[in-house]
Amino acid sequence: MHQILAKFGRSLDLDHHRSTVGRRHLDNVPSIIKHYNLPVDDERFMEEYRKVVVPMFAAAEPKEGALELVIVLTIILKRRLVRCMG
Repeated sequence: MHQILAKFGRSLDLDHHRSTVGRRHLDNVPSIIKHYNLPVDDERFMEEYRKVVVPMFAAAEPKEGALELVIVLTIILKRRLVRCMG
């Protein structure tokens, strides 16, 4: 978020940031644009956001045990789906 705001000469307001934590990012975009008085629409903001965030996630390593958890959850969901279908 710092990088996106810096492009528009703004800095992060921690109080506002805290008020948006835990909500879907798409739900926060209009509030962010309004709060920081950004000269962009929702679509342009999301383009800027993706330029910053996607590379960060692409380079992130999973925490220890995360892959195993995904495998277990996948197995559980497949079993439930089979029960529902059959």
